[in-house]
Amino acid sequence: MTPAAVPHRTCRFTGGDGIRLVAEVWGAASAPPLVLLHAGGRTRHSWGRTGPRLAALGWRVVAPDLRGHGDSEWPADGAYGLGRYAEDVRALVAALGGRPVLVGASLGGLGALLAAGEPPGAAVRALVLVDVAHRPDPRGLRRIAAVMRRHANGRAPWDPRMLDAFEGRMDPPGRAERLLDAACRADVPVLLVRGGISDVLREDAAAEFCARVPRARHVEVAGAGHVVVGEGEGDELFIDAVVPFLEELKGPRPTPGNGRDRDRRD
Repeated sequence: MTPAAVPHRTCRFTGGDGIRLVAEVWGAASAPPLVLLHAGGRTRHSWGRTGPRLAALGWRVVAPDLRGHGDSEWPADGAYGLGRYAEDVRALVAALGGRPVLVGASLGGLGALLAAGEPPGAAVRALVLVDVAHRPDPRGLRRIAAVMRRHANGRAPWDPRMLDAFEGRMDPPGRAERLLDAACRADVPVLLVRGGISDVLREDAAAEFCARVPRARHVEVAGAGHVVVGEGEGDELFIDAVVPFLEELKGPRPTPGNGRDRDRRD
């Protein structure tokens, strides 16, 4: 099936505190689920190329607008802590069933990681983290915040209060260990996709993450910055980077009794 031929529809889900989430869905209802979680300041439409391509490879792809973004609800109380995003991801996973793969870029990746690795952990098959790990470069974060602040003019497709919630505490004490602990507790395969020229996720931080998380590995998308996916032709490079990992997940289950892999669920 070609990407243009895959079934496509817009659906609504309910987040962790009852918030309304709007999502694009591609692929057959019987296919294994895969969730695409966009970065902060983006929308579900940033996956417009990736979603159909992955659905054509046999996945049921769900790409929601995160809370405070696009057509999803913007909470009246301005609740945009990472814990709220994680709760939304857990609610989405529960609604979908089937232990989805979570693919999250930047903010979406943080929500996915905490949803899977902190109690009550979401039942997921694997994680793909797109240019986000435990230790961001503060210079890159400041650059992103400045760009978003310039666009917080009421016409941006995201709630400017979201930026207020993150500025000044983008990398607070203890968060690195919290994220590493979550990645280890999730106990699923993790693919870390780094933009080759990213100013947010340095190469040494990506290497440290993979050294500390037993089931993690990383690939780089040459020439990509922090926005690895969602900017046109570069999406093809991202898709090429993640498809081998996703194809492995469709392989045979491991035979019980092989050491630490005995209790693997993927």
